[in-house]
Amino acid sequence: MAWGIDLRPLRIPAFRRLWLSSAGTAFGASFTAVGIPLQIYGLTGSSAYVGLSALAALGPLTVAALWGGALADAVDRRRLLLVTGGAMAAVGAALWLTAGAASPASLFVLLGLLQGCYGANHTARGSTVPRLVPGPLLRRPTRWTARCAGSAPSSGRCSPGRCCPWPR
Repeated sequence: MAWGIDLRPLRIPAFRRLWLSSAGTAFGASFTAVGIPLQIYGLTGSSAYVGLSALAALGPLTVAALWGGALADAVDRRRLLLVTGGAMAAVGAALWLTAGAASPASLFVLLGLLQGCYGANHTARGSTVPRLVPGPLLRRPTRWTARCAGSAPSSGRCSPGRCCPWPR
């Protein structure tokens, strides 16, 4: 143990890869949770459209999280994680490519796709940890995952404010 943190779960290569990808996914999802509404407000100047973006994200996220758990039980979890992670990367690339010319409607669609993929990915990821880590160490990965879930959203939500100019 170093600094009171049990590092033994990170010695398992499969868990270490899953944990690092979880951190990146959580950071990216949190970054877009602030960046897209910021971009929508910059395009429209309307707080109502920003509120609609939350609705555009909530529906797909909820449905995909519910169905993602059932899907994770029916198919290979690794393949599901790869497909949803790849889809999130593709949507992220589409958001980046359309950054200056996107319409609010296209942002709503891309945000819905992104959150749907995130919901399925997150559910499959949570059910994968017990299969990777042996029983005596299982409580520790839960703590590592909680640390990731707690710190990545904070840093991801702060980052757009540092690198994106605020609309006036």
